[in-house]
Amino acid sequence: MLVALYKRKRKVVEELSSKLSPEERKEALLDGHAKRKPRPCGITIHTGIGCDYACRYCYIYDMGFPAKVSPYPRSALQLAYALASNPYVVPMRTFAAYGSVTEPFHPATSRKAAEYIVEVYRYLSLPSQVSTKSVIDEEVVKMLAAGDPKLNILVTVVTVSRAAALEPRAPPPETRLESASRAVKAGFPVYLFVRPIIPGVTDREFSEILEAAESYGIRGLVLGTFRATRSNVERMSAAIDVAEIRARLPRTPRGSEQVNIHGEDLKKKLAEEAVKRGFKVFSTACEANV
Repeated sequence: MLVALYKRKRKVVEELSSKLSPEERKEALLDGHAKRKPRPCGITIHTGIGCDYACRYCYIYDMGFPAKVSPYPRSALQLAYALASNPYVVPMRTFAAYGSVTEPFHPATSRKAAEYIVEVYRYLSLPSQVSTKSVIDEEVVKMLAAGDPKLNILVTVVTVSRAAALEPRAPPPETRLESASRAVKAGFPVYLFVRPIIPGVTDREFSEILEAAESYGIRGLVLGTFRATRSNVERMSAAIDVAEIRARLPRTPRGSEQVNIHGEDLKKKLAEEAVKRGFKVFSTACEANV
């Protein structure tokens, strides 16, 4: 099996190399996707740079990413070539995670994200997952169904009543779930992404969130705790009471540092409620991808 996977990797590199110009190959091999080690959730794939949804709890701004969106500069074939050339990526085995530092299905990047997902699956068959707060339109659903029918889709909903305050530029939760139902009907495994669990908000609205997801055919979810930075807690304080968040911090974040709050008790509580309602519950995103 190892020899077969290695041979496929070499074959893909050779095939894609023949489809790209020398300059395109050079750009791809210098790209981070050709070098970066996978994280626990898999190799993170960037469909764009930055995000303008301005979610108050988001930490990508502390990582230096801009509050605007631009499509990632590599073509879909260049991206596939970069991944195939990455020594840490194994065809059919390495998980792929789309949406870690941007919004994949943002109107500015949606088409490119779909092209990336389709071409990566065509050449490498990576078990792929995408997380989104955007509307997934019918054209994109059709592209994905034809190109990667096993794609795992996570739809983020962490609040309903406070969404306008905490996610001011993102589509409303109801709109996200309604569009996700297109993917459910197309046969994709679609799960609710309840991350981050915001103490005092998500836990109090969880029943309502589950009811909404269930009404659109979603019967599984991923839970994740809150990752705090100095600035995202400050931004949230303008919209909600953050006293419980501060009380759960093991220490005050320094500079742009990210610190996980103590939230396993909330995660356990919500998991128990979801199981009682008949939901599949995953404690990590990669579990849902499996």
